[in-house]
Amino acid sequence: MPSSKGWSPRRGYALVFAGILKAVQMELSTPVKYIKRVGERVAAGLAERGIETVEDLLYHLPFRYEDRLHPKPLSEYRAGEMASIVGEVRGTVLLRTKKSPIFEMTVGVKPPGDATDSGAGDGEVPVVPWNIPEGSI
Repeated sequence: MPSSKGWSPRRGYALVFAGILKAVQMELSTPVKYIKRVGERVAAGLAERGIETVEDLLYHLPFRYEDRLHPKPLSEYRAGEMASIVGEVRGTVLLRTKKSPIFEMTVGVKPPGDATDSGAGDGEVPVVPWNIPEGSI
């Protein structure tokens, strides 16, 4: 931690907000509602998730980690596994149903590191996007 006037590990952690040179002393046991821009309403939502103090917030880790920098070939994925793929849309279809339309597209995926347009070794994946806002199709 960079040394600043008056900062001490025993007195708390200094949080420096972007654009403001003033340091704010805050204990790990400080309720989250006292963090700038959180307030009572947001703190109530965080409390439902078990986050009540600054320490709880610091130790709240992501649900999962998705490595988007190093994509895997399609052959390494298993059915039902969550995946992030990079590809090109090769076809689309809009299926009309009684309840709501279903948008489906076919995405072509090249193996990682393949910069050629040979088409060898690539695959196609049917994709049905969900949670699309009404009227955006």
